[in-house]
Amino acid sequence: MFITQKAFRALIKQAYTGAGLTVGRRGDRLLFCGSYWGIEVMREVLPNKSLAAVIELTGELPEDGGLFKATKEGGIQYEIPETYWDITAAAEKAKDYYKVSNVMVQSGDKVYRVLQAESEQRETQLINNLFIDAVEPKEMNFGYESYIEGPLAAGTNTHAVYWKNEACVMDAFLMRKEDMKEYELVEFLKGIDLEE
Repeated sequence: MFITQKAFRALIKQAYTGAGLTVGRRGDRLLFCGSYWGIEVMREVLPNKSLAAVIELTGELPEDGGLFKATKEGGIQYEIPETYWDITAAAEKAKDYYKVSNVMVQSGDKVYRVLQAESEQRETQLINNLFIDAVEPKEMNFGYESYIEGPLAAGTNTHAVYWKNEACVMDAFLMRKEDMKEYELVEFLKGIDLEE
């Protein structure tokens, strides 16, 4: 799995103590979702330490075909799985590449990275820098994985970007830049090729 253990643990813990950690299983694939991210991964490439971290929080994994949401305060609630299993399908539609710039914007206690579309419009988006730091090729299981594609989006007017390979897909919601006081700065950056 191309996601660092540190980032994976931070994401699942934050979800579990917040709005809830969704965990699902379908055949050889596992699904983990928070309120603004999702990871679908083949069981074979998920490190045992990462799986143990999930079980440490939730106490269990769902049976094949099952899905639940677990919270620290509310325990486990089983849900209808069809509403969650679209990460891979959505990632397949994502064909528009974004460049990860070196430009960061701090808003409150969060740090966001500016992404810029590789299209002529050079649309700019903001993403929590945690997701940029989470993607690490050295973490891949090279018996199953050989590349990482992303960040990708389905158009430039999008709400999420995706990273994917043969065994894992991660989606992360973008920050609504219109809601930020730094909006004008981020829009101004469209006029600059941030790779230069």
